[in-house]
Amino acid sequence: MAITGLAPLMFAHGLAAPAFLAAMGLTAVAVALSPVGARVVAPQMTWTGDNWDVATGVVALLAAPFARRVGVAWAANLVGTALLLNVARVVARSAPGPLLAYPEPLLLAFHFPTVWIASVCVVGAMVGRVVTFRAFVRR
Repeated sequence: MAITGLAPLMFAHGLAAPAFLAAMGLTAVAVALSPVGARVVAPQMTWTGDNWDVATGVVALLAAPFARRVGVAWAANLVGTALLLNVARVVARSAPGPLLAYPEPLLLAFHFPTVWIASVCVVGAMVGRVVTFRAFVRR
């Protein structure tokens, strides 16, 4: 939970994009940690499976001190984008239906409040990636 304490400091120094990415990483950690013991989340959506998007928050925190260097910021954003696309792949292959490739289907969309993960967290992360890439291109 130390990530939340760093976010205001990062925003104060003009590091809004890494702070946003760290917040998204924290969200992923909270979702991945809390319901696993209750078996709400299928194993493939945790870091014991194929979902490594928690690394986005770690990369953002490591890149934050060097975020003014465009190469570091690009690399952090590319890693986050790749991990976000991996999440989309895992979700598509975990949904009940013909693409199911795992022993347990992912049923998060059928439970509240985890139904908000895709519409708030994933969309927010994707918007953050697009905004950050656009800012890089404009430099």
